[in-house]
Amino acid sequence: MGAMTRICRTIPVTICDCIYIDENNNSCQADVKLYGDFTNLTRATNACKKKLNRTRVLVRGIKKETYSASMPMETFLQNADHVNKKNENNSKENNNG
Repeated sequence: MGAMTRICRTIPVTICDCIYIDENNNSCQADVKLYGDFTNLTRATNACKKKLNRTRVLVRGIKKETYSASMPMETFLQNADHVNKKNENNSKENNNG
């Protein structure tokens, strides 16, 4: 059996150290994990507000980690939530030349 084709992705993860105000006006702390590059403070704050479902959030610190993940291509296609199939025919009658 030949070499198995794999699909690989590098996944940036941003962890934000946040302080937010709850519905009782208490100050609370949370580490919020965001998938993607959220090193821009405004972008990180807006994403944390949305994820925490809060309007008053302060991002005190941002830490970025990167993960590399891979899996066999066949497994990826079997488990993908959306796959479009295109039939491409490379015969001479379909190539104008």
